[in-house]
Amino acid sequence: MGNCCGKQSSKDKAAAPDPAPLLAAAHDTGAAAAPVTQLTPPSAQLTSEPPAADAAAAAAEDASAQLAQAVTKAASKRSSPTQSEERAAPAAEAASAEVQQPSPAKPASPEVAALQNDMAAAAEVLQAAAEPAEAAPAEAAPTPAELEAAPAAAEPTQEDAAAPAAPSADEAAPAKPAAPAQQPSKAGGRGGGGRSGKKKGKGRRRGLLAETPGNPACQWNHSRVGRDWPALDDECSWSCGGLKQSPINVPTAGHLVHLTDSLKASTAFGTASNLRVLKLGPAIQVEFDSPEGNDASVVYFGDSIYNMYNKKDPNSGKPKRVNIEPLQFHWHATSEHLLSGKAAQLELHIVTKFVETEGVKMPKECPADGDKPCLAVFAIMYDLVSDPIATEGDATMQKIIDALPTDCEEAGPECRTDVSGWSLDLGELIPTSEYYTYTGSLTTPPCSEGVMWHMFPTVQATLTAQQANTLQEALATTIFRGKEAGNRVNNRETQDWNSRNVFHAA
Repeated sequence: MGNCCGKQSSKDKAAAPDPAPLLAAAHDTGAAAAPVTQLTPPSAQLTSEPPAADAAAAAAEDASAQLAQAVTKAASKRSSPTQSEERAAPAAEAASAEVQQPSPAKPASPEVAALQNDMAAAAEVLQAAAEPAEAAPAEAAPTPAELEAAPAAAEPTQEDAAAPAAPSADEAAPAKPAAPAQQPSKAGGRGGGGRSGKKKGKGRRRGLLAETPGNPACQWNHSRVGRDWPALDDECSWSCGGLKQSPINVPTAGHLVHLTDSLKASTAFGTASNLRVLKLGPAIQVEFDSPEGNDASVVYFGDSIYNMYNKKDPNSGKPKRVNIEPLQFHWHATSEHLLSGKAAQLELHIVTKFVETEGVKMPKECPADGDKPCLAVFAIMYDLVSDPIATEGDATMQKIIDALPTDCEEAGPECRTDVSGWSLDLGELIPTSEYYTYTGSLTTPPCSEGVMWHMFPTVQATLTAQQANTLQEALATTIFRGKEAGNRVNNRETQDWNSRNVFHAA
């Protein structure tokens, strides 16, 4: 629309002549009115009047023309007439068409007086219409109390502004079925065992079998003796395709560098207590508190664990002797390392880590203020008794067999049995002081390298067929990732030497 509420600009208002003086001038002449056929005042209609002077008639016509022009101009400023303007329009038209005759000085006749009154009233209505309408009174500003009581208007959110209009019933497409809810994957336990969700038992975890990443593609087993692991190195951040992997086929003659006694490792591991037997899926593991009386240690040269000894002359130079702490032991069946191509029934691994030692700088791979340990592993062989009908085997292994967990829903760190009152001198697991040593890796993913291996060729003890079968059955029937593991053996195949030195201590 145009100007709101019929307001007229000050410019237009000044340009429009006031109709009241024009009408008054016409009456002050005292002349009789000319015949009028188009004006019908409310009180009476004049059908005839005496002839008037030509000058008076011309003046009246000029005044009427100016009045009509002003009315037309005022009306053009309005987009739509108000009710009062609609009522005033006929009177305004009649007043503009009226031929004003000057009246004589004597009192007007009753008919003329009535006409004058009617025309004055019409002029007042016309002037009121031409005047700008009064502005509507502004609403009073709300008080703070009113603002607080009034509900705030909700502003559209970004989602509302961006949301498309809802489709009509004709446009609406059939709804797609909801996608099935994704089941959370089981958190990988040590050695690949999935966690069962059971509350952990008492005791601090000290095991160091590899943690399995949550990526389902990185779950592993021994069904292909580890041949499939290197293909997952990139995706799973493993090192199974490295050049210094374990296990190896250990030579027992030739290709050896012999060490003096001063360079031998100490296997005074101390006495372990609060032993705990765990089913981890790919392995059965025994954990314990920090052993009492532990005085075990190993040596290395330079600043790296890879520098076990001087390659050209291992008995020269000044070695660094660093303390080690036993963490756990587990076993693999059949054995992982071979001794000149020969395997044993079972291979037990005592896993230890380097600990900060006074006056000795730690290797750069495991600084004292870091969280990545350097590991030293001691491998001990077990074999079967020669008597096919023997009923008694190794007493330590039997105690572990008797404590195997049997009621776990799933393999993992929570699948455990606490063996109360049992203390074990870990040094008694070492058969002799002779061993072979080299730098290798973990034998399970992630196959991390830089592990110092000590391989004892002498068989520690013998097992009965019943003991060996029970251990293999425990591996095969373990509920692992929702089903029985199925693997009776858990050994990785031997890896290439790749120009590594093997040292012999006797």
